[in-house]
Amino acid sequence: MIATAIILAVGAMVLLVLTDAGIVVNVLALVVLMMLPGAALTAWLVPTLRPGTAPWALVATGLGLALSILVGITLDQTPLGIRASPVILVAISLLSVVLLARRQRGSWPPRLRSPISAAQASLLALSLVLAVTAFGISRASLALQAPVELTQLWLVRDVDGTLQAGVANDGARTSTYRLVLESGGRELTEWPEIVLQPGQTWREPVPTAILPEADLRAVLYRSEDPLAPYREVRISDPGAQG
Repeated sequence: MIATAIILAVGAMVLLVLTDAGIVVNVLALVVLMMLPGAALTAWLVPTLRPGTAPWALVATGLGLALSILVGITLDQTPLGIRASPVILVAISLLSVVLLARRQRGSWPPRLRSPISAAQASLLALSLVLAVTAFGISRASLALQAPVELTQLWLVRDVDGTLQAGVANDGARTSTYRLVLESGGRELTEWPEIVLQPGQTWREPVPTAILPEADLRAVLYRSEDPLAPYREVRISDPGAQG
């Protein structure tokens, strides 16, 4: 049994870490790497469960899954990152094989005698899995939230005194804008479609012929909501030369 477990652990390590296997093979490798720590934890925490039974399989699977999720969450907070998870799981699995070997030879006496029944242990393991999974899902949902949208709009004078309009997309996705210049409620000109990639900036000189004597207002709209002003800036005496 122990020899088989060692072969499975090493095979899973090769498939998961050293190859570019398909998703089915990688899933099977992950199952092996999760089951071995789960079996070791079950043998230590609930030694009254007989290996191979349905309650034992449920508890071992639950503990292995919970440990894998906790390892992933912990690594996500470290410089190693989540990519180190396969290596850590392999190390834990190989350690679990050693502990199971000692347990089978009797050199690792059980340190905890559980007073609860197999059914209670199964429910406890299931509750633990659900709690850890819920936490993991909440973390994943937070990471998948819509990216922050940050757009800058300006009207500034260039070194030669030319008035320049500009838009910068500092968000995380491509955005399409419409820029309108107006004065006193009257539209002077517009740029109907400004498409900017993340981190891209658009600049355009404002034609001198359209500059009013009164305040100039620049209004930016997004394609997602073309009727609602998204950004707005004003400049006084736009026709004055710097």
